[in-house]
Amino acid sequence: MTWLARVTARASRVLDPRTAVGLVLTVGLVTLAAASAAFAAVFDAVLDGEGVAELDRPVHDWLARHREAGLTMAMRLITDLGGAPVLIAVAVLVAAVAGRRSRSWRPVVAVGATAIGATLITVASKAAVHRARPPLLDAVSRAGSYSFPSGHSLNSAAIYGVTAVLVWRLGRHWWVRVCTTIGVTLLVLLIGLSRLYLGVHWLTDVLAAYAVGLGWLTLVVTTVRVLEQRGAEATIGRLARPPADTPDRAAS
Repeated sequence: MTWLARVTARASRVLDPRTAVGLVLTVGLVTLAAASAAFAAVFDAVLDGEGVAELDRPVHDWLARHREAGLTMAMRLITDLGGAPVLIAVAVLVAAVAGRRSRSWRPVVAVGATAIGATLITVASKAAVHRARPPLLDAVSRAGSYSFPSGHSLNSAAIYGVTAVLVWRLGRHWWVRVCTTIGVTLLVLLIGLSRLYLGVHWLTDVLAAYAVGLGWLTLVVTTVRVLEQRGAEATIGRLARPPADTPDRAAS
């Protein structure tokens, strides 16, 4: 058997969706590939100034023309839900509650890795791309650093996203899981919209942030789930293994 054939056979066994690990890996890799493709498409459009990037200015101008005092106040409150103080508090609370309920360190690791990784990705991406924010005269809120990607949107997608995942894993009622997923999705979308409305980000900043946030969340959750499944299979294997005969029993 050639090297390529061996690798292909091994990959087929690992990614077999009929096994628990294979299903988790398959879904995770497909989601990660889709998120990566979406980010690549948006990033390419930003570099070329074509495609979806051509909507940046029209969307920015349209929102600027339709601002109202009450709506601006609401958007400021919504955008604060994607800021560092709130997200740190959410991450700590979710990690503590999930870790206590599951009596495991895995939820704590999942939340910590998601939050820290998302923050580092945001900082590194902004420093690498150096994209300027929309004109300051058009903004109704102050924001530092560079524009691409939207840090509020990326970190919200990751941290609120891992919250929804843990509720699905640990929640006792289906309606709690469904309501949490819908609520988290709407909240993340509204946070992204608030960044556009307040004039501190372009549309492509937010879209790229969603793609990166989803991709990083998928990578962390998939890794933790695979390790969890591997551990469960190893435990079952040990329990199913017949006990070794002692010397006394063997002699009798």
